[in-house]
Amino acid sequence: MKYEKALYYADLGIKTCIEARVLDGLLYFRKGIAEYHLKRENYKDSLIKAMHLFEIFGQGNLKEMAIENCKKFYNIDITQESFIIEKLDP
Repeated sequence: MKYEKALYYADLGIKTCIEARVLDGLLYFRKGIAEYHLKRENYKDSLIKAMHLFEIFGQGNLKEMAIENCKKFYNIDITQESFIIEKLDP
């Protein structure tokens, strides 16, 4: 239930940002993690968008934090070179 709410509010935030012509990588990151927990395969697309937005806006610190948190908490590897996302073996 909490991941459904997180996804709902992330989508709402993304919609609002698009309408205001302002993009936010953190919303896509939050959306991707909620989708991951809900076992939706499109979580990879959301995480890739987050990585690209961090890169575009020069938010290297947020990008590194997202990469580290994905590995540490969710066992997801986001390679910096190509932004290929793979589920790590347990």
